[in-house]
Amino acid sequence: MKVRKLASTTVTAYLDAYLKLRPVELTPEVIEEAVMVFVENWTGKRGSINSYLTNYTTYLQWCYEKKYLDRIPKLSPYRQKVGAKKVPVVLTGPEWVALYVDLAEKAEPVGADGKVRTETQRKSARIFLLLVETIYHSGMRIGESLRFDDKWIYDLDGVRAVCIENKVDAQAEWLPISRRLDELFREVRAERGFRWHPKSLIDSSPLKDKDGNIIVDALTTKLFPWSDKSKSNLTKRLNAAMERVGIKGKNGWHTLRRTFRHNLKMGGVTLDDSAKILRHRDANLTREVYTVYEQAAMSSLMDQADREAANRNEALLREALRNRGMGVLRGDTVEDEGDGDEDE
Repeated sequence: MKVRKLASTTVTAYLDAYLKLRPVELTPEVIEEAVMVFVENWTGKRGSINSYLTNYTTYLQWCYEKKYLDRIPKLSPYRQKVGAKKVPVVLTGPEWVALYVDLAEKAEPVGADGKVRTETQRKSARIFLLLVETIYHSGMRIGESLRFDDKWIYDLDGVRAVCIENKVDAQAEWLPISRRLDELFREVRAERGFRWHPKSLIDSSPLKDKDGNIIVDALTTKLFPWSDKSKSNLTKRLNAAMERVGIKGKNGWHTLRRTFRHNLKMGGVTLDDSAKILRHRDANLTREVYTVYEQAAMSSLMDQADREAANRNEALLREALRNRGMGVLRGDTVEDEGDGDEDE
């Protein structure tokens, strides 16, 4: 089977599907029976069954190619019908403002309930808001953001860019820095007491305060304080804030990433450039949302073309209708066009 570089989550899904669907014998009939039992005993979301079957089919295809199976078992009868995909949720301007204000309020000395917040609570709220802003203005994934290191911010020979780890193979990928993103990085460093790294990866010396005390080792200067293990709690924290201001969405972090993608589209960024900025392996992942908004734009163009065509043809059409003794155009008022004499 051709080896592909897969995301860790995909690899986990492959192994999980194999373990759950492993039959007692490697024969098509026994495999089909095992799949039937698996589907009947499934207690999660019905749509997730299709993901397992898709992953397991890859394994069965490999078995068939290696002559371990004389045919590929038929798994299509066990696939579940799922509803049409909805247009992904993106934040409108007012929704983003409402979310920002809600999170910013958590950093105030006194909460809406009258309780006084500690400085530790307020600092955590400030850094959390900066994390949300960073993803909103960069489209970074939450895992990438939590692993992001201060020393990956480059400023060499006037070039401003960020180097981050690819989620698939941990190889370096580049992300341009906008002015707002640059400001956010500086604000996070100020909150956490980091110093600017002019040499980035070249500088491996520890950070020290003015008295010479080591603040944090330069090799472990993670920009945000949370680890990957905190991802679930951070997601709940963001989702709760979104729910408070009436925003629907299961994964708030991906909603922010989709909103960034949407803003690129609305800003006139091409599909290919957007795919590069979002670091998709191909533009197909970006194409779906672009297609939705392109159709909306095309509808507007159709309306505009109809109006222009109607304006050009209106006089000719009006004259043709009158010549044939037909009614007036829609929208016209009926006027007496006689010669002034009344019928007797």
